[in-house]
Amino acid sequence: MKKFYLLFSALLLTVFSFAQIQLPLDFESATVNYTFTDFAGGATTKIANPQISGINTSANVAKMVKGLGQVYGGSFITLATPIDF
Repeated sequence: MKKFYLLFSALLLTVFSFAQIQLPLDFESATVNYTFTDFAGGATTKIANPQISGINTSANVAKMVKGLGQVYGGSFITLATPIDF
């Protein structure tokens, strides 16, 4: 399961240019278009947080469902600037 979350996080933070999304990525803005690019069976959407409690107080989260397709399927979101590791 940890490998899935790591893969999803890496794909979610894939960097391209010409986008309006910047870090931190929290899915809370009503004016930002969180456009996910799905591939090989992945389908990601922004949804209301189904489990708001403790430190998990955000109103919105990303939900990725891996359907039929390749075993490596997933989604990514385009960021406005590169991530400086």
